[in-house]
Amino acid sequence: MAERTGRPLEGMDRQLKDMGKAGQLFSIDFGGIRVFKMLPWVFGIYEFQLGRLDKELALLVEEYAPFFRTAVLFPNASIDG
Repeated sequence: MAERTGRPLEGMDRQLKDMGKAGQLFSIDFGGIRVFKMLPWVFGIYEFQLGRLDKELALLVEEYAPFFRTAVLFPNASIDG
């Protein structure tokens, strides 16, 4: 991951673990091997933020919802109905 992103390896483990704790990505330990995975927006990141939900995030989600609905859920839907 460090090579792919061009970031130094030092500190990356701590940063990824912190991101996992903050609900920004999925993190799990499989018997000493930690695995990190990106979370989908609607069925992942949003749910992990419910304990930290504030007005700013709620407004951003409301602003994003129409885009998600048209671009992700129904990309081939006609605007005319």
